[in-house]
Amino acid sequence: METLAQKLRKAREDSNMTLKDINEQTKISLKMLEALEKGEFSHFESEVYITGALRHYAEAVGLDPQEIVELYRQLRDDKKEPEKEVEVPKKPVEGGREIRAFPLLMAAAVAIVLIGIFWGMWASRDNGFSLSFPGFRDIEENDVENRVNEDIYNDDINDEEEEEVDEEEEEVSLTRLEDENGTMVYELTGVEKMEFELEFTSACWFQITIGGEEYMMDTYHEGEDLQFEAEDEVRIRFGSSAVDMYVNEEKIRELEEHPVGVPSNFLFNLGD
Repeated sequence: METLAQKLRKAREDSNMTLKDINEQTKISLKMLEALEKGEFSHFESEVYITGALRHYAEAVGLDPQEIVELYRQLRDDKKEPEKEVEVPKKPVEGGREIRAFPLLMAAAVAIVLIGIFWGMWASRDNGFSLSFPGFRDIEENDVENRVNEDIYNDDINDEEEEEVDEEEEEVSLTRLEDENGTMVYELTGVEKMEFELEFTSACWFQITIGGEEYMMDTYHEGEDLQFEAEDEVRIRFGSSAVDMYVNEEKIRELEEHPVGVPSNFLFNLGD
């Protein structure tokens, strides 16, 4: 059966195209294109990068992008190994019965000895006496003091950690800045990376640029969604407002108010 990698390479060769031709058309690096044709998908950072690259490659060589993505997902799911059942070893048996009597007797004996020791300690303390061996009371008092100090120390650490978490949560902020030539500009602070989620409500063309390089250009339809992350400047252009956009789980309300059928432009940056 023809593999996904073979299917991609054959389609390229049938189209009389080189990897350089596809690189110039899709902006996908030659290294990543070679990985696609070898089926080495581990070179990509995430599922989003893999499916995006497959869509662009398929379009360039005349294949159905959705069919190629579905073929990849089926291949990925087939490679997942089923969970192995862990066999619990049985206890050795003798004469058809499990050997339990001796361990139970030992456990009972140890329990009786411990009860006797603790009862003796309690009785001695209740009558105003200390145990005979020297230094016991000092050791016990030191242990109590150490446990109290440890509890106080742990409580202080927990309080500090809760305060730090609260401060971090309060610092996360998405702010809209002044527009630039018709582009809505936003700044996100309090996080190390931006997390985007796009949920399409009908057919919508879009283009995404990360760090000045084109990341993705495609048309998604109703019910489809896209997630990606970035640490550099992100520019997004939508052909219409048929999409709900979230940045670090905060919804961009301005997109809802944008006129239907009119392109919109967004710019996102990480602040200090």
